[in-house]
Amino acid sequence: TSSGRLLSSYQAEQPVESAPSIEGDIVYFGANDGTIYALNKNDLSAAWPAYQTMGGRYGINAVAVSSGTLYALPGYDENRPLALTASGGVLLNSLSAPFEESDSWELVGSPSVTGDRVYFSGGASANALYAMNKQAVDGALDYVWSSSPALGGVPALGVLSSPAIANDLIYIGTIEGALAAFSSASVAVPLSADVSFPGPVYASPAVSNGMVFVGAGG
Repeated sequence: TSSGRLLSSYQAEQPVESAPSIEGDIVYFGANDGTIYALNKNDLSAAWPAYQTMGGRYGINAVAVSSGTLYALPGYDENRPLALTASGGVLLNSLSAPFEESDSWELVGSPSVTGDRVYFSGGASANALYAMNKQAVDGALDYVWSSSPALGGVPALGVLSSPAIANDLIYIGTIEGALAAFSSASVAVPLSADVSFPGPVYASPAVSNGMVFVGAGG
């Protein structure tokens, strides 16, 4: 950070468009062939063998790390969230059911992790907000809600807004140009401000000092 001098680099097999995530001494990211990489942060050597998903592709989606577990959403044919041990890349939820029964590839956003849950958006023809228990039990991450709130359509651009959580509220954008809010019980929460925008909301909201910030397309 003092000079911007390159200290080390790592060549992945496919383009890396997503932001990296860090916990402890390891850097995690996904590449466009659906591979999850874990590298030692000081020299970018492999911390554990790259994990290859089933026909996934990360694009700009980031992985999330929390309390020793890595959460990833490859999308495409791998239409389920993945939970791996952050220390060794061992899959914890091989028995998790897909979040949508569909023969077409799935589009997903980045996962957001709270104290006991993982939230994400995803779908093939229609976008929805999903919630899963953070802890894998008997080889699966259990879905929390019996019905997932609808978020409108899935954009041809291939980018979905990812949820931001604050004070038990979940904020997320839609391609119809809205900022939506839901409680942890999946109930829509009316917002007092005008949250309709002239273009799609692909970006993920950010919450700071009691305010929600979100970017929208023109």
